[in-house]
Amino acid sequence: MQKILFTLLLTTGICSKLFAVQIPQLVKDLTPGNGSTNIKEMVELNGKLVFVTDNSIGVSDGTAAGTNILKTFSNSVLYNGMKAMNGIVFFIGSDSTYGAELWKTDGTVAGTQLVKDINNGTASGLDALIHSTIGHSINYHLASMNGLLYFPANDGTHGTELWVSDGTDAGTHMVKDIFTTADSSALSYLPGITTTT
Repeated sequence: MQKILFTLLLTTGICSKLFAVQIPQLVKDLTPGNGSTNIKEMVELNGKLVFVTDNSIGVSDGTAAGTNILKTFSNSVLYNGMKAMNGIVFFIGSDSTYGAELWKTDGTVAGTQLVKDINNGTASGLDALIHSTIGHSINYHLASMNGLLYFPANDGTHGTELWVSDGTDAGTHMVKDIFTTADSSALSYLPGITTTT
């Protein structure tokens, strides 16, 4: 067993020198000890990686010093729903103050902010982004078109309808109340498209 292990180590060393193989290395242990950070999703933003875990959002430039958690949420961060656009990353964060709502980050602590409390108070405006079908949990994508973000949301009055955002509170609003009652328009999946035409 020792000979086999030595051979593997020796071979790995020779290969890395002959073929310039990059050996994976730990960037930073964000959860010291035996616990895992559980990184769920990553997107590139201005030469850095923005990532989400079960309940936080972080950023990394590939170094230990440049890898940090930007914000931790009391509930969770929904993965498979991040969207990089116009120099910021949109994502859905959920806490005990606002519920699940649209957030954004520019990769800094100060630039990680709530975009809009769509369903005022602790009620969630973006609960529609979690849906169960055929026994599986799906996170609906945020979609961008012509520099704007589109997503299904519920303000507590109009049901789940199509919303749009330019990344500001004032610029985040319902596109149209398709079903003009408290019922939802049954808007479900938005493909993760990006287009400027």
